[in-house]
Amino acid sequence: MVQTQMTTSEAPRVNEKVIHRVQLLATVAINFVLAELSNARSLVSILAGWFLMSGSVYAADQVKVSSRIIDGLKQTTFEVPQGTVKLRLPADLATMDNFSGSAIAEPNGTNIEEKIANQSKLEQMTVELKPASGPPIVIVPDLPPAIGHIPAHSRTISIELKDQNHNTVASVNHLCLAHRPPFPLDRNHIQMPSLGVLARPMRLGVFSDTGSGNADLYIAHQSCAPIAASPSNQWFMVPPNLPPGPKTIHCNLKDRGLCATSQIAVLKSHMEADRLLHVGDSGQVRITLTGLSPNTANPRIVFRNLTPGIVRVTGGNYQVIPLAASGQQ
Repeated sequence: MVQTQMTTSEAPRVNEKVIHRVQLLATVAINFVLAELSNARSLVSILAGWFLMSGSVYAADQVKVSSRIIDGLKQTTFEVPQGTVKLRLPADLATMDNFSGSAIAEPNGTNIEEKIANQSKLEQMTVELKPASGPPIVIVPDLPPAIGHIPAHSRTISIELKDQNHNTVASVNHLCLAHRPPFPLDRNHIQMPSLGVLARPMRLGVFSDTGSGNADLYIAHQSCAPIAASPSNQWFMVPPNLPPGPKTIHCNLKDRGLCATSQIAVLKSHMEADRLLHVGDSGQVRITLTGLSPNTANPRIVFRNLTPGIVRVTGGNYQVIPLAASGQQ
């Protein structure tokens, strides 16, 4: 169990509803950080990555746009009144790349009827990726990844959320690399993930000639849904119904007849605050991870406070917390 102490800052005109919203944002931030677990690579280099984001953002009233990178996967979140649409793309896109990306819809609603109605509206929206030249790449929420291509000299891609009438609801720009860095491994090498969190993305390091995904991935014989792909990496979703603990992971490269099998620690994460915070209060956030095994080498978790002006965290706003390799920490 990892416990983090936090205190809310003194601030004028901050009511209980605002503080509750801050607590929800902290929960989301911590959950995303859990997906950054690693035992073999520098977390700082993962977070820095190659990704650059321009400052050009357009959003209609009642729409918010935000972006973050987790283990090389860029997630752009569009918050609309009906819920959220989350676009997931490789963060290392370069000109001349073939790639794939997907989107998911998460409806708002206080009951099942409202959620069903909002889900239907969200699924009528589309995300369009518009390079400087060539046709747009259309991504529909909750459908399999769409395949696209970045033309030469298309350093900037416009990402637009469209409603059911094809009106632009929000847009943001993505800056691509001018050239793809060389693949760091042998082209027949498969870099298997050794840690995964239930219902979270995980990265597979593998070269793909098509860049649009050439691997099938299984954990304990359960298929992992593809999320996105670049010429150097592919991302999959850890199945949500697996029991936590060590599992066998198997990869099959469909275009080359290659396969690999190894072990992965499947983790279940849970975070809870001891109480709702008011201005000036102190509290603790408890993060529980289930599924670590003695064979998990040097596991650690990155904690980042995304609201430092409102919440003060004991030990600093950015912490790398080592974990003991046991069943629960």
